[in-house]
Amino acid sequence: MDFIIDGHAFLNVSLNVTKNMVFKDRTLGNKYWVDDIFNEGKYILKDQVKTYFRNFCVSYLNSLIYSVSSKTDRVHLVFDYKSWRKKYINDFFSDNNFESELSVDTFEYKANRKRNDTDYLFGEYLINELVPILEEEAGINKYMIKGAEGDDLIALLCESIKGDIIIYTVDGDILQMLHNKEKNVFILYPKQRSKHKKLYVSDNIILTKESEVSDFFDIPDSSITESNHDYVVSSLTNKDYVKYELNPTELILTKIFRGDKKDNISRMTKMTPKKTQSLLSTIKDKYGSECLHTFANLSDDLVNFVADEIMKLHKIKEDDQASRNDIITHFKLNTRLILLNSKLFPEYLVKEFKDDYFNRDINKFNYKKLFELKNNPHLI
Repeated sequence: MDFIIDGHAFLNVSLNVTKNMVFKDRTLGNKYWVDDIFNEGKYILKDQVKTYFRNFCVSYLNSLIYSVSSKTDRVHLVFDYKSWRKKYINDFFSDNNFESELSVDTFEYKANRKRNDTDYLFGEYLINELVPILEEEAGINKYMIKGAEGDDLIALLCESIKGDIIIYTVDGDILQMLHNKEKNVFILYPKQRSKHKKLYVSDNIILTKESEVSDFFDIPDSSITESNHDYVVSSLTNKDYVKYELNPTELILTKIFRGDKKDNISRMTKMTPKKTQSLLSTIKDKYGSECLHTFANLSDDLVNFVADEIMKLHKIKEDDQASRNDIITHFKLNTRLILLNSKLFPEYLVKEFKDDYFNRDINKFNYKKLFELKNNPHLI
């Protein structure tokens, strides 16, 4: 089994816990950085803050994996590195003029997210100093590609990895990874503002692939004793995770038509909750209840069908070509921004990932080494 960790989510949890420690430590003066005397206008983390952060990161990483460590073969850590979507949106509004009352306002992807001016210090320390040691000692595999968000890399890994996958994240968009007919995908969320940690599983459980049992002597231990599904669910629910079964189709399609305030993606004009539900019911009747892969193709049949149905819902005349064009344009925009599928990613990004993933020697995870580092973080 492979374990994928959203590095951005991991970083945010770790830096927030560390900052809380700092604010409780009066010797640090409620400040976790000092001026970098060698670089005017720059800052560096205080040594004690680095120690707090390092110790928590290693301990937290261990706590995420230890319940399923006996069946975790590889661990992948992904990080954001800018975003192709920002350029795509800028180009989109340069090339498209909305002509009807369905026009969409110009918006900037994720522009509504506030960032602390010095939080980057934790990210630099994690990526440049801690992760290389975790790669070498514990066999962690790091991924960071210019233009790719962590979500993109998670999706590409899910498409490339053959076996079952566990994902740790805080991003609700990742729930669409549950939509997989070839493998089990388990998604973990920390407590954050909820009462408990969450484990999401698909409502379609996959026990064993035929190829895995073609030869009796090749049957994996998990097929002889218990499935990965049973093992993961049992191990994590015994460690305070609450299990939820989900088909993510309706959730993700609703975002396409209703937008996503978190990422500043606008809803398609006039798509109220009631109209959206009506549209989803019509889509389900035509394409089935698991049609996310169909949407990723953005075929002419699909696009025209959606446009026809939205025009009916809005009672727009069939010959109103301007409105129809705007519906199609906005639908394609939101689909490309929200769906996580290589068919909708820039070709250069997919190629760079595949060149990296299929040509690298992927490290085998060494939990024993990680546990040793957790108990002796001063060795880092």
